[in-house]
Amino acid sequence: MVPTLSRIYVWPPIGWPDKLWTATLDGDMFARTARRVCERYTEGLAAAGLPARRRELQIGSGTLAEPGEADASVVVFTAADGDGARIDMPPGVAALTAQERAMFVLDVVDGVLRELAPHRGWSAAALDQLRAHVEGHDLSWTWASPGKTSRGRQYIARAVFDLLDDGYGSVTLEIRSTSNGALLSRTAPHLAFSTQRGFERSAASIRWVAKDAVTFHPYIGLLRDPGEIVALRVDDPAPDSSLVRPALWPRLPDVDAPKGDTSRYPEPESAAQRRPAVRTTYFGRV
Repeated sequence: MVPTLSRIYVWPPIGWPDKLWTATLDGDMFARTARRVCERYTEGLAAAGLPARRRELQIGSGTLAEPGEADASVVVFTAADGDGARIDMPPGVAALTAQERAMFVLDVVDGVLRELAPHRGWSAAALDQLRAHVEGHDLSWTWASPGKTSRGRQYIARAVFDLLDDGYGSVTLEIRSTSNGALLSRTAPHLAFSTQRGFERSAASIRWVAKDAVTFHPYIGLLRDPGEIVALRVDDPAPDSSLVRPALWPRLPDVDAPKGDTSRYPEPESAAQRRPAVRTTYFGRV
C-alpha cells in the first residue's frame, strides 16, 4: 500500500521555551512560527491524500544565505528514506511581523510541495486547497479538547489550546453548563507544550475532583512529567477575556527582546523588513 503524506514539519520541531532552537535568531523564529503553520497544514493533509515515499516530510531551517542574498533558497531532495528540503534564508526573518513570518513559512512549505508535485503526481488544485486551508484559519492552530462531564452531569469541562508564535501553547480550562452550553468559569491562560500530542496529554489529565471542581495539568512535555496542577470551580470568577499568555522570547545579550507584550502575536517595534521571496530547486536523489 502506497503511503500518503500525513505530516510536514520544520526541524527542529521543538525546543526550550527560553533558549534558541537553532544557531541563529532568524532560524529560531522561523522554526517557532512554523509550529502553528505546519500543524494547520498537517491537518489539511489528512484530506488531501497525497501519495508519498514516506508519511513525513522534514524541512531543515536556520541556514544563512550568501551575503547580499535577499531571497530564500530552498533545495528539495529525495533521500533513501523519503523526500526532504533545506532552506537557506537571508537575515532579517526575526524582524518580520509575526504574520508576515508565518506567510513566509507557508511560502516555503507550499514551494517545497509544488517542487515535488511533478515527481509525485500531485495536482496544483490539491496544493491550492492546502494553502487556502492554512490561510483560511489565519495561519494559526487552535484546538478544543473533548469535554468531560461532572459527576452530576450538570457541567462539562474542556481545555482550549492556542499555539502561539513563540512555538509553545497557551491553554485555558473552562466549565460550561450541559443544559445550554453557557460558559460558567474559566482559568487564566497557562503555558502548554509545543505539540498537538502535548495538548492531548494535557487534555487527558482533566479530572473532576468534586461535583463542582475540576483539575488538570496544562503542561505535559515529552517526559510526561505532569508539572503544575490547576484547579477550577464552577463559581470561580472568570479572568479578563482579553488576557493572553505572555510571549516567551529568546534572551540574548545583543537582542532587545520585547517585554510585557501580551498580544497574541507580538510585533517588533520596527517591521519594515519585507518577506523574502522563495526560490525552490529540485536536486533529485541524494
